[in-house]
Amino acid sequence: MAKPIVVTFGLISLVGKWNEYLWPLIITNTDNMRPVTVGLRLLSDAEGNNQWGVIMAGTAFVVVPMLIVYVGMQRYIIDGLTAGATKG
Repeated sequence: MAKPIVVTFGLISLVGKWNEYLWPLIITNTDNMRPVTVGLRLLSDAEGNNQWGVIMAGTAFVVVPMLIVYVGMQRYIIDGLTAGATKG
């Protein structure tokens, strides 16, 4: 009975950790230790000369794993969100 709730909480926590930006940027000092979200920001340079093809490919690289997890856990998420919606 608690499985959908635990899966929903886990997925929300996973997405929160996956999307962290500020703390890893502050705490890491080498590019090898930084997560992909910080790496996406490092793809654009200070002068505004952005290679949008590379940035969009990197964005797809970051988004696809979360989409796969969501599609795999979608049934549990819907069950967890609607568990208390009806009486009886």
